[in-house]
Amino acid sequence: AEVIKRKNTSKRSDLDEFLPPVPRFQSFEEFNKADVASVIAEQLKIIEKDEMPIRNVPWNRTIRIWGCAILVLSLVSFIYHIPFWNLPQAQPFDADFTVFSEHRARKIVEHLTEKIGNRIVGTIENDLYAEQYLLDRIREIQSWTESQRQKGHQVPFVEIDVQRASGAHIFNIMSATITNMYSNITNIVVRISNGTDAGKEHAVLVNSHYDTSFNTPGAADDAVPVSTMIELIRVLVHSKFSPNSVIFLFNGAEETLQEGSHAFITQHAWADTVRTVVNMEACGSGGPEVLFQADSEIALEAFASSSPQPHGTSFARDLFATGAIVSDTDYRIFREYGNISGIDLAYYKNSYVYHTWRDTLDIIEEGSIQHLGENSLKTILALSNHFNLKNASNDNPKLVYFDILGRFMIRYTLFTASALHLFLVAVILIFAMFNNFFLKISSIFKMEISPIFLSLKSILFSFFVGILGSVILAGITSIVCPMIWFSNERLPLLFYGLPSVGAMVYAQERYFSSRNRLKKLAKFQVNLEWMLFLGLLTFYVFLLLVCTYFQVRTGYLFFASTLCLFLAILVNFFENSNEEKIRIAGWTYILAFCIPGFLSLNLVMAVLDVFVPLTGRIGHVVYAEFVVAIITSVVTMFSSLWALPLSHRAGNLPEISKILAGTGIVALLVSTFILKPYDFQHPKRVFIQHTHVFPGSHGNSQPQSFMLLGTPDEIHMKTLRAYLPVQVESWKNYDQLEFWDSTYPFGYALQKSSIIVPVPAETDTTVPRIQLESVNYDASTDLRTFKLNFNYSGSPLSTLRFQADLVTWSLTDRLPEIQDGYYILRHVGNFCENYRIEFVFRGKERVKFLMSSTSFRKTKETEKFLQSFPEWVNPTWLLSGFSEYEF
Repeated sequence: AEVIKRKNTSKRSDLDEFLPPVPRFQSFEEFNKADVASVIAEQLKIIEKDEMPIRNVPWNRTIRIWGCAILVLSLVSFIYHIPFWNLPQAQPFDADFTVFSEHRARKIVEHLTEKIGNRIVGTIENDLYAEQYLLDRIREIQSWTESQRQKGHQVPFVEIDVQRASGAHIFNIMSATITNMYSNITNIVVRISNGTDAGKEHAVLVNSHYDTSFNTPGAADDAVPVSTMIELIRVLVHSKFSPNSVIFLFNGAEETLQEGSHAFITQHAWADTVRTVVNMEACGSGGPEVLFQADSEIALEAFASSSPQPHGTSFARDLFATGAIVSDTDYRIFREYGNISGIDLAYYKNSYVYHTWRDTLDIIEEGSIQHLGENSLKTILALSNHFNLKNASNDNPKLVYFDILGRFMIRYTLFTASALHLFLVAVILIFAMFNNFFLKISSIFKMEISPIFLSLKSILFSFFVGILGSVILAGITSIVCPMIWFSNERLPLLFYGLPSVGAMVYAQERYFSSRNRLKKLAKFQVNLEWMLFLGLLTFYVFLLLVCTYFQVRTGYLFFASTLCLFLAILVNFFENSNEEKIRIAGWTYILAFCIPGFLSLNLVMAVLDVFVPLTGRIGHVVYAEFVVAIITSVVTMFSSLWALPLSHRAGNLPEISKILAGTGIVALLVSTFILKPYDFQHPKRVFIQHTHVFPGSHGNSQPQSFMLLGTPDEIHMKTLRAYLPVQVESWKNYDQLEFWDSTYPFGYALQKSSIIVPVPAETDTTVPRIQLESVNYDASTDLRTFKLNFNYSGSPLSTLRFQADLVTWSLTDRLPEIQDGYYILRHVGNFCENYRIEFVFRGKERVKFLMSSTSFRKTKETEKFLQSFPEWVNPTWLLSGFSEYEF
């Protein structure tokens, strides 16, 4: 019937997309003479089968099409990497003082990291050596300005203030609530101004911290930004006067949950003049710094328009807002306590060395510091000369921004983004209604099913199969070779991304090989390639509307995808306006997918750069293998949606899917023999704590001493069994979280993988001693007031944990919202002091207080363990004591 219906036409039948060729007849006479029974029988036989090839295409055509796709993909990847290869040339040490010099900054980093080293709050390295060194460098610049003014030259004024502060604030991180208490911490505050009261009225705040986390020299985090700030001061005093001032905050306590920034913004006299902030941080080392948070339109405009090589994306802002990245910066404190918006810059490449002994100056590639210095210098100059800086603190719309090749930055507000998104969707709907281009048929309402929804379901089915395949593969690798991909951020693309794309192509072949769908497809005068174009457009429109509704800044990616694909569809539609069916022109794939592919490649690489190293510190509770597999497959499949229509154009889908998936799986199998999860530059993090439990604690009548070891990654501590200096006959998992109080709440990541090894006690381990000064009970209100004195133990870090019906206390104006008890973390800087806390409890029940103190000294027993570890282990050592009190 189908052949007879089309017997007198020379145009190709829609069945040619699925079936062998149908003979063409120019007249009834030719048809009557021809023996077409065998052709019809063959076609009917193929239709009745479940496994019908979607398209019979010669292999040379398939290879040619996929070869062109790989070539274009390689070109896009090459273009993407240009900004990372094209860092600015580092200026020499003797460069003119009017330009930023990386080599001068490197000298400062070298002194902080190599001559001083680890700089923890409460240690002499941070509170004396680093502080004095920075003050000496700043005073040199101040002395130069004073000498110039004595000679009659007009130069900016430099003011220095050393802030010693104590206080407390409530901090939420990792679903935990902490009361963060600090005493005698230090901030070095420098103001550059024209010397007038009007010039000091409005200021730009530039912030970085010179303290470090446990046991790291902290080159990138955060000695590089600190050295950058000193070099910026040097350049600014050699520049012209600005109408606004610039305040540089050398923060002495950031790693202690942002205590230094809290002290400045809530207590310092200059804080009220701050209108916007430029925060400089690091969670990696090297490469161009990324703008990952921006909440001020004025600050974003200054950065985007004046920076020589702006690099940033609002996707990072969305990612950071989810809490998936277990970290935070001072920028949050400035927003919450000072209502100050601005921009947040950070290094993020090579995040493996973050908070490890590998964070050294030698791994920071040349040009990285120059990149940060030049961008921040131009931004600060633009802001300090801005005529409307006074309104910057009130200028905090939600912003969308992304750079193009590190050369210029596109930026607009989320309100503008929503308007653009809705306008584009409206144009697509209007054009579809008036031109019927979606189907290119005359009687849509007579169809059993729309081919758009058929192709849309095939896309969703392909996504499901791709994710399912990656999960199955992750389940196998978690048993056979866990975290084999950890040593390189790009390996998950090969191990999980490529097989997931192969699974997508295979799902397309299986979906459209169904007998029922083939019978429905036989009724459409559209080919599968065109159907997939329309299905993808519908998919993009849906995602665009979701991003618009939930105000997701990453919606710019779906906007670009929708716009480019719509333009490609229009081109193909008008080029085939006189044809019965639309054929996709090959070059329109470039129009449809190249720009979105470039933008999505940014997303894929950023996700891998962040999440692959992150799995080394997110804990055993989170199944890293599955997290990496799912994230990699999702972002890879989304970036490879062009492969769905292309696979129908190229044909031979079963074979192509096997090649794609097989390449990744074979590479994974080969890697199990030649790769290891860890090496010197990609270390396994191990926390080792010499723990002393005093009598009366945890029900022990005798003191206990043991080495507590834990790792914040998925691979268990038993991998180190052969390296331990003592024989451990039985391994005991220790899940009492309070013994990791010094690292709370990050101790959650260590909790389930911790082991204990009995060792001799350290005799000079102490904890703060609690003395009950007074207690008063009011029977009329059922309230009991405690005044507790805490005698300082000499350790820079102490904790207090208790669970009770607390009504109020003397630490903060409001109580934290807690679920598993109250937790007070206290850091002490510069010198020792005792302290007192007043509590008001409801009821007469006795309250148990668990106290701990922590120092960062190596004991003899700790040294034995450290010497036995292989080079691919990065140890963090602690010395902690615990005691209990009950009142």
